[in-house]
Amino acid sequence: ISLALRKNKILQELDLEDNEIGGFPPKEKDVKVLATLATHLTENTSLTTLNLNMNPLSEIGADAFKEGVAGNKTITALSVDIALPEVVFDALYRAGGGKKGKKGKKKKKKK
Repeated sequence: ISLALRKNKILQELDLEDNEIGGFPPKEKDVKVLATLATHLTENTSLTTLNLNMNPLSEIGADAFKEGVAGNKTITALSVDIALPEVVFDALYRAGGGKKGKKGKKKKKKK
């Protein structure tokens, strides 16, 4: 999925709900999966919505994933499990999952 995400220029919404992404307690392979997904998220320019509800992201998993969220300029909606520890939620939110896009400068009218 992560490789396809990197190359895809059309996909706008990705629903990965309840796929046991992140593992709890986290295993090394779970953290690698999130890190790889994060890497390819930074290269994606079309995805606007990512649903990770019902996935047991741990603090280590969130750390591996948050760089991808921060590096992606198009995601405007990131859904994560309500049971996430507050520190994990805050890390993802601060990384960019809770930000709205920046507004561009207004262009001057030509006379």
